[in-house]
Amino acid sequence: MRYAGEGFLAFGSNQMASIKKTAVLLDLGFVLQKLYERLGKRHATALEVRNFSQKCLAADEELFRVYCYHCPPYDQTEIHPLTGAQVDVSASKTYTGMQNLIRNLGSAPLAVLLGRESDRGSSGPETYNP
Repeated sequence: MRYAGEGFLAFGSNQMASIKKTAVLLDLGFVLQKLYERLGKRHATALEVRNFSQKCLAADEELFRVYCYHCPPYDQTEIHPLTGAQVDVSASKTYTGMQNLIRNLGSAPLAVLLGRESDRGSSGPETYNP
């Protein structure tokens, strides 16, 4: 087997098999929740999200790119509604874990992160890399 040009692999002398390059769009909010349930109440790693995207492909498809749609983690300081204390959300384990996941996904080959920060005046989906 050898590479014979864009989208084709050569098998033997004259046999050509077409390979479809496919992009996968993941809604990370949904995917992470489903993976959390399937992983026994454990948060998914970037590798597990990538493996999930591979499972979305048919046998004759090759992964071209993974588009992950998710907002950046909220990082503001808020007032706790019951105690009145200020809470720095960016200091929480949840924030740190999501930031690391997004950073690892963004550095993975073939991955593009899309998100919107509506509370910060963004006008629409943008590619971001934390």
